[in-house]
Amino acid sequence: MTCNSRELYTTDCADIRQAHYTNLSPGDYTFTVKAANADGVWNETGTTITIRILPPWWRAWWVYIFYPLIFIGSIYSFIAYRSAALKRENKILEDKVELRTNQLQTSIENLKATQSQLIESEKMASSGELTAGIAHEIQNLVNFVNNFSEVNTELVGELQSELKSGNNQEAIAISN
Repeated sequence: MTCNSRELYTTDCADIRQAHYTNLSPGDYTFTVKAANADGVWNETGTTITIRILPPWWRAWWVYIFYPLIFIGSIYSFIAYRSAALKRENKILEDKVELRTNQLQTSIENLKATQSQLIESEKMASSGELTAGIAHEIQNLVNFVNNFSEVNTELVGELQSELKSGNNQEAIAISN
């Protein structure tokens, strides 16, 4: 049989020489024992013992100083970790932007080179068309001169024939 602290003063627990105190709050306690000898004579002063029950370490006063420090340290660590992660992500994004910018710059340079070639080709085509037009006009002029000279040659031939035949009136008409 085990007696708890409330039962120690009852007669049922008179023969028990043990006491169990469980779930005591932290603090200072004084345990007093009065006993009787075999003849039934009681010791009226009794014996006392002072017992100090310390709180568990997680409820000690000095731990309450560290709880805010641990909390603040945790928040600071989280912020530092998140900042580092954001800086890494930012660096990756900056590298991607730089790569894309370089690709776009290369594409722009290629487009400008292609545009210059196209403009040069258009200039050459226009120059070719102009040259062809001028050549055509010169050819027309040459053809006109050739035709005019052929007509003149024929007229001179007819004029000579009319003069040889003595037809002066017809020769004058041809010369006019």
